[in-house]
Amino acid sequence: MLINIIAQFKQLRRREKQYLMIIADIVLLPLSLWIALSLRLSNLWPIQLWLESWWIILLVPAFSIPLFIHYGLYRAVLKYMGYQVIIATIKAISVSTILLITITIWYPYWMVPYSNLFILWFVSILVIIGSRYIMKYALYFTEPLKSSVGIYGSGKAGAQLIDNLRSSLDYIPVALFDDSPSKCKKFKEKSVSN
Repeated sequence: MLINIIAQFKQLRRREKQYLMIIADIVLLPLSLWIALSLRLSNLWPIQLWLESWWIILLVPAFSIPLFIHYGLYRAVLKYMGYQVIIATIKAISVSTILLITITIWYPYWMVPYSNLFILWFVSILVIIGSRYIMKYALYFTEPLKSSVGIYGSGKAGAQLIDNLRSSLDYIPVALFDDSPSKCKKFKEKSVSN
């Protein structure tokens, strides 16, 4: 059943996947707030605080989701996600936390400890980035490993192609072919010295 769900998710159009990621973030951000509050108060169910500060549950995604869109968090293709997603997430959540701090300073009925916002910043970063990598692992773990390729030509273009393929998720260079014996010898010497 899980394999069928993953297969159906892979067949969705990119826009539909982006909407699903937004919905997931709308759920995960209040969850991050709950985790942060539970850690700060050493209380798993701070119900009274939730009832008194219910509006903060709405503010966290209301601030964060537009910032995620602005910083391109939903433009990243999950399969090829790299460090840019981590940087975008940290920027977006940092700005969102600063906005929350600014509002809570001016709002006299704020019941949540201020230190909770710093815990929220840390937990939100972990939850959002972690959710992306869990989804990437779940969706693309079953795909075949990198395909081995051989490259003909050991000149400058061949060296650039090797560098590009080493950072690729689909191919890995395993052999280098050239009709010039002198270039082959140089390549052997370089590979032995490395």
